[in-house]
Amino acid sequence: MIVQKRDTVPHSEESLPTDMLAEVSNRLPVNCLSQDLSDQLSQCNSPCCNGQPAPCPSPCCNGQPAPCPSPCCNGQPAPCPSPCCNGKPPPCPSPCCNGLFMCQSPCCQNPPPQQSTPMKCNNLSDCLDFSDLSFHPDHDSTYIQDTDSESEWESPDEEAEKDDTDPVTDTKCLVFHNQLKGLFEKCLGDKFCAAPVVDRKEEWCGSMLTVKGTCLNHHDFVWRSQPVVNKQPVGNILCAGAILFTGNTFTSFKEITEALNLKTIQERQFYAIQKKHLLPCVNQMWKIHQEQLLSEYTQDEALVVAGDGRCDSPGHTATFGTYSLMDTKTNRILTTNVVKVTEVPNSYHMENEGLVRCMQDLHNSGVTVHTIATDRHPQITKTLREKYPSVEQQYDVWHLDKSVKKKLSAVVKKKECADLQPWAKAISHHLWWSADSCQGNALELKERWQSILRHTVNIHEWTVGQRFLKCAHEDLSDKQSRSKKWLKAGSPAHKALQSIVLDKRLTKDLESVTGFCHTGHLEVYHNMLLKYAPKRLSFSYEGTVARTLLAVLDNNHNQNREQVVNKNGTLRWNVRWSKVTKRFTAQKVMGQKDMEFRQHLMQCAVDRVERGLGEEIDKIFVPELARNTVAKTPKPTRDEVVQGHISRFRKLTY
Repeated sequence: MIVQKRDTVPHSEESLPTDMLAEVSNRLPVNCLSQDLSDQLSQCNSPCCNGQPAPCPSPCCNGQPAPCPSPCCNGQPAPCPSPCCNGKPPPCPSPCCNGLFMCQSPCCQNPPPQQSTPMKCNNLSDCLDFSDLSFHPDHDSTYIQDTDSESEWESPDEEAEKDDTDPVTDTKCLVFHNQLKGLFEKCLGDKFCAAPVVDRKEEWCGSMLTVKGTCLNHHDFVWRSQPVVNKQPVGNILCAGAILFTGNTFTSFKEITEALNLKTIQERQFYAIQKKHLLPCVNQMWKIHQEQLLSEYTQDEALVVAGDGRCDSPGHTATFGTYSLMDTKTNRILTTNVVKVTEVPNSYHMENEGLVRCMQDLHNSGVTVHTIATDRHPQITKTLREKYPSVEQQYDVWHLDKSVKKKLSAVVKKKECADLQPWAKAISHHLWWSADSCQGNALELKERWQSILRHTVNIHEWTVGQRFLKCAHEDLSDKQSRSKKWLKAGSPAHKALQSIVLDKRLTKDLESVTGFCHTGHLEVYHNMLLKYAPKRLSFSYEGTVARTLLAVLDNNHNQNREQVVNKNGTLRWNVRWSKVTKRFTAQKVMGQKDMEFRQHLMQCAVDRVERGLGEEIDKIFVPELARNTVAKTPKPTRDEVVQGHISRFRKLTY
């Protein structure tokens, strides 16, 4: 809060309302004529002040005939009826009496007043107590909302008082405006002044309320609802930071504030703060985090990473593609890159370009990749084979299994292949088991996988093959054998299964599944990325990069969470119904996420504002080709586009 005091600033009669003026005049003690009211009140006409023997209406005289017999005026220890003493017994608690046994106020006139000349008080608060003098809202001055200046999110020029409280960690409260107005009924410009505020103005600067007021004794004060850093309200910075750092958008935040009728920043203020302070903070934190992360790896370490791309929209019309590499041991993202479609021939090439940039990042940091697990993208396979021959490529088992299940789902819908339906889940599990138990041998993997063709027709031992000649399960009893719905060899269902299991591309790709690598955790990360960068929304290049980095930071800071333990020492699980598998599944209940990195980002944004750093420092780099627009033709005028839109809906005449 900023407090300014001016000793003498004359007020016009309009500054003190008539009804309040009458109430003040009725409270004035005998022989008291305040200097502050000399222009507004006539001289006291109390019989006590004039020395006439009549009932005195002055509160100090308590309605007694003159001369005033008040104990307070006579300096006796009795309950004082003077307004300055507020009816308290001596010693008087009023500041004007200085806490002495005998009231020292000029209005009490110690010794007793017997003169007819009114006293002149230096300060009206020395004579009056305004503790119960009501302030009427009608006396407010102009109510100003949303100050629109050249720098619309900067506060006035006054310097704020230094406060050691950290504005980031300080608790914020939701305060109703009507409740807040009650704080400004009395003077805030002097701690010993309790005079009513007679002139008050309110200004809004985003989420910050500034109240400027003047009391009856001409004390000026300025109060702000939040701290100010380098002329900018901290609340505005924190609001913008909270929107971006939590993966929300201004549109959704605005809907919440409008529903609450809550004052906050405007859209242009948000994007101005985001561009100048928030995006550089995210970029700076990611650089520091990545440098520390990659420094943990040595040249001799056999690093296995999982790589996959993600487009910002479904189909082949994506604008941005994101490619990430994750350490399969720690499940932390090591590097990520955003590619815009204008940088490559078309959206199909964005994933390959992202892979090349990510591999270059690790190479520049001195990190050697031994194995990389990817999907079966032909372009990715070719690039790794030609540009990175020393890197072993492994296909993701999950993607391979997804391809098999897709073919099975299409086959079992045919009437002649309906007998294959009960075996669909078992076939999928068999592929995972084969890749896990092959011990890195491609030949054994193929033989284990193809053994499903014999097992489904109730054949569990055979002589054809080199490494796998018998089913790994125990011998089936007669009851178990009779309960199984075996396929018939040569039936349409069995032939359809053969076409899937012995597919040439699948058989060849099995050679790259021996490491049993999968990108499941990377897919989980991509699912979380939807929170920060939803596919149904579009963002700028810098916004897409920043939101991707926020998702990476969220992922990397929460990989060490442990499963929640119940009070009895057992692990906590949730049981969910799966619409995909049509059965109940068990899910681990993990501990709370660690979101401390968001607090560091908020503190970074406040520090940047305080230091006056520009947007060029730690700015997100935008490639030259990424500055181009997606449109292939020059942009027409607005009128031409509108005219073409309207013409399509004109009623045709025949």
